[in-house]
Amino acid sequence: MSLRLKFTFKSDDESLVAKIYRDNEWDEWRVKFYLDGIHQTLCDHHTDCVDDAKNTALIILERGMV
Repeated sequence: MSLRLKFTFKSDDESLVAKIYRDNEWDEWRVKFYLDGIHQTLCDHHTDCVDDAKNTALIILERGMV
């Protein structure tokens, strides 16, 4: 698996972080969410569209949902 971190977004208080990775093996973008530094594995999002990955990350951070 070859994941490369491409973008990082943080909530205002920085307790919630969304990291967007490019997975060339699966030809997809993967969004991983971290709450207080702990990876929330059930919240991972997979997509083939970078704009979808960014929008998903920003919406989740805006709403504080994980």
